[in-house]
Amino acid sequence: MTPDDRSDNLRVVSLTAGYGSHSVVFDISLDFFPGRITAIVGPNGAGKSTILKALFGQAAIHAGNVFYKGRNITGKGSAGLVKAGVAYVPQSGGVFPNLSVADNLKIGS
Repeated sequence: MTPDDRSDNLRVVSLTAGYGSHSVVFDISLDFFPGRITAIVGPNGAGKSTILKALFGQAAIHAGNVFYKGRNITGKGSAGLVKAGVAYVPQSGGVFPNLSVADNLKIGS
């Protein structure tokens, strides 16, 4: 299946990522679909946050690709991701507490 086969989703293909030159997650493939809730479940240290950080340019991608709406967005950086329509709201910290989730997302555009 190519990324274009599901052009409305966020698709992760064979992602290996981590911090600096140290890989933390290896060969992960995922699909996230509009209108569906997706959970990444695992114990502390399993790489859940690293996967999300890699998707949104906050951790290094060592191999693999990320596609959104059929377009390769791997390594686009925060500004490029926002222009593509992708945003990330961290679990804690790095947000403006007096703003709504929607307003925090709009800050990046």
